[in-house]
Amino acid sequence: FIIIINDMYRLLIYSRLILFADDTTMFYSHYWYKFLKYALEHDFKLIMSRLKANKLSLNVEKTVGMKFWENKLNMKLKIDDVTIPMLNTTKFLGVHIDYNLSWHSHTNHLIEKLNSNLPESSTREATDSSHPSKNGAMEIP
Repeated sequence: FIIIINDMYRLLIYSRLILFADDTTMFYSHYWYKFLKYALEHDFKLIMSRLKANKLSLNVEKTVGMKFWENKLNMKLKIDDVTIPMLNTTKFLGVHIDYNLSWHSHTNHLIEKLNSNLPESSTREATDSSHPSKNGAMEIP
């Protein structure tokens, strides 16, 4: 498995790959929308054929796309007749990122996670309108 996955770097694809354990991330940038879509679909086809040749598969249900710009273009990528959802935020190696590459989605996720681990009385106290913060955010003494 590791030999086959590490061999992905030898494919003649447009995208840059980041491989970590069994997660593979493709990055590609181009100013022309039509070529961007062509390049990504081309790369997916090559990767899929390499995986199939080695009796491996890509879990299309766990595959997502993300564009790092905000505009009205709605890119639709397909792998084996399955449309890949385009997200505004996603998790990459444990860090939640968004299309602006800001820390907002990650810090919001951490605050939600920390608040869910507090006893109910602590969260009620933090969201109480008489509490000095008045914004419902958790405060650490």
